[in-house]
Amino acid sequence: MSKKHKKQQQISSGSPEKTSNAYLNHAAEYRVIKHDLLRVLALNVIYLAGVLVIYYTNLQTHYLENWFDKILHF
Repeated sequence: MSKKHKKQQQISSGSPEKTSNAYLNHAAEYRVIKHDLLRVLALNVIYLAGVLVIYYTNLQTHYLENWFDKILHF
């Protein structure tokens, strides 16, 4: 928790309305964080699948080696 949030929680600890408002703010923030983490996880799974597809198709046809040979002139 950041310093800003600690100060806000100490200030709002006096009244029940402010405490519930702080709780709702934290809950909303955690929903956003959860959504972002799920998006990152999904993208990582897609990237891993793409790399594995390229790897296993390259084992059979060696198209990446041929392509790099043309580009890098080995």
